[in-house]
Amino acid sequence: MKNLLKLLFSLIFLSVILSCATTLSVNVTRPAKLDLNGAKTISVLPFKPSDYYGVYEPSNGVVIVISDFFRMFDRSAPEERRCVNFLHDEIENGLMTSPYVDVVSAKAVLSAINNSSSIPADVYLTGEVVYFDIDDDKEIVRKKVEEDDDDDDSPITSVSKISSTKTKYIVEEYYVRHVKMEFRYQVVDSKTNKIISYDRASIRESSSRYDHRSSLPSAYSMIDHDLSRIARNILRDLQPYVIRKSITLMEDKTKDPELKAADNLARDGYFKESYEKFYEIYRTSNALVAGYNAALLLEAMGKYEDAESLMKDVYVLYPQGVVLDGLYDIQSELKQSKRLQNQIN
Repeated sequence: MKNLLKLLFSLIFLSVILSCATTLSVNVTRPAKLDLNGAKTISVLPFKPSDYYGVYEPSNGVVIVISDFFRMFDRSAPEERRCVNFLHDEIENGLMTSPYVDVVSAKAVLSAINNSSSIPADVYLTGEVVYFDIDDDKEIVRKKVEEDDDDDDSPITSVSKISSTKTKYIVEEYYVRHVKMEFRYQVVDSKTNKIISYDRASIRESSSRYDHRSSLPSAYSMIDHDLSRIARNILRDLQPYVIRKSITLMEDKTKDPELKAADNLARDGYFKESYEKFYEIYRTSNALVAGYNAALLLEAMGKYEDAESLMKDVYVLYPQGVVLDGLYDIQSELKQSKRLQNQIN
């Protein structure tokens, strides 16, 4: 009976695996989260450490950084300075590889700000560390150890030797490092001197236990991945970015050989050929699977307006929730594509 059940479950699992719908994986370019008013040039000003106080202009809410920014970093602790430099460089290097904006020297922008002259960048990014702290905790752990209380040198009686145990405690010391960092930043339109965006990010990390304080990791090594995450988020604010998106085709329950052939083409990466085959089947038979999948393949190829038109046609014939969901997804991609084109153009 057990063997029969195992065989049954195996067949069910195999049927599920073999009948899984095809999923397409495509790269999609998303528009920047911020609309920078057509900015083509940008500058990343040096980020201020937590113990440095800049000049604040209450009239427009813009933080001005003094031009002598190299000496400014001497006021911060080495670990904080390393983290601040890494975050700044991650953002600046990400922008320097961007095909959408040109990076302007921070020194040139700072000089223009201090001289009240025309700023050579359309927008610029400023940031400061609001709070940075490294706290090393010493943990004392008292452990109970049981020891044999037998005295091997004592004479053995003729009756029997009765063994007993006594409780002993040992004290162990451990060190744990905690790192906290609060960072805020803003994007400024240099033409209007107004803030386009303001945001902040926080980091809190704790190390594992270490026997010696000298073995504790550096604060930078503990939060470098968090700094990279913050940099990626800021870069997505400033420029278009690429994500990987999955598009799942509708599975054909009828096992039609023509639909299967079209599905295999899509699974092998031949999107154009698969679309043509699905669309021809839909044109001649109005099959739901064929029309739906043809529309999704147009979406996968970035032809959002054609995909929207076809999916609307399918929805007229098959007003089902799954078709409506597909239509909404295509319309969302179309909207973001138009926004992306506006940003680029």
